[in-house]
Amino acid sequence: MRTTLLYGLAAIVTVSVWVFAARSISILLDRIQTRQLTSQPVTQFRLDGGHTLEFAGVRHSILNAQYLPSELSIKLAANNRFAFTYKGAHFSGGPDPGDTLTYTTEQSYMSWPTPFAMNFMTGYAYSWERHLYCRLAWIKRSGATMHIVWRYEQGFHNIDGWRPEKIESGMAGFQSATITEATDFDSAAHAYLKRTKGWATASYELEDRGPAPDATGEIIAAIHHDDQTAKAPGPGLSVQLLLDYKSRQVAREIDFQ
Repeated sequence: MRTTLLYGLAAIVTVSVWVFAARSISILLDRIQTRQLTSQPVTQFRLDGGHTLEFAGVRHSILNAQYLPSELSIKLAANNRFAFTYKGAHFSGGPDPGDTLTYTTEQSYMSWPTPFAMNFMTGYAYSWERHLYCRLAWIKRSGATMHIVWRYEQGFHNIDGWRPEKIESGMAGFQSATITEATDFDSAAHAYLKRTKGWATASYELEDRGPAPDATGEIIAAIHHDDQTAKAPGPGLSVQLLLDYKSRQVAREIDFQ
């Protein structure tokens, strides 16, 4: 009798741990591997309202799971380009010729039970749940990269199956962003400006303007702070530099636009 009771308690503890810990275990496993569902190139990009990205027929906000602004900031820059900032790292894109943009969707291998899920309004409750991941990978010819990850939950119902079947408009699913800057381009630009103009790095800002028309290099604008506060119109001190893709150095100055 005592042995049976112990086995029963052990079974209850095991089931309880499984029910309450399965979601966390699933997330850990997702970091190792997920099942890819779709993968497609992205050719057009749109920012709606400052916190929603529209591309590949889908819309994703950059709000976090608490419906609050995340650390990812997106602004429209010169020449209708997008300026991304995340934890101090910067990424600028058009999309531009030569860029590689890929949108993929993935799902968890492991789902978890939701025996206590209830919906008093409709009576419709999921018995199982799993995660659906949406990823945007953006690689520029300069070597700069950006990866954005969104995570949503899918629920299983005996009648309707897994819902939503796919994400067309996602809210509050932003998980993380990883930005790798082309730091050698920035270093080359800083060295050139110091050598040829004697500028201190605190006196200007660098702004990526995308590839040159002949696709030989990246155009980086050096916006001098004096020009930002000047009352009279004109190009002022600011310059545009052509950074060669092969040598990774400033090839020449070009007309400011």
